[in-house]
Amino acid sequence: MGNDLFSKVTGLTGLPEDLIGNELKDLLEKKGISPEECTMDSLRAALQEYLKDVNAQMLAEGVEDSADIAGGKSISRSDELAQ
Repeated sequence: MGNDLFSKVTGLTGLPEDLIGNELKDLLEKKGISPEECTMDSLRAALQEYLKDVNAQMLAEGVEDSADIAGGKSISRSDELAQ
């Protein structure tokens, strides 16, 4: 699957493929995975880690309400901590 999956995901983002390709490659390499070895599970794990990092950065910067990011549903820090 590897390269086919990697290429398909980078293409489907709608973002510049060189930009998202490099970012995704870096995320996978942090997990010890090359684009050629990419599977759906490894990609999912890398993106989950990325989203956790982004969320932690937002919380560290004091972003209390992320309604725009949550698709219109307001998520406050206290809501998140309760989950």
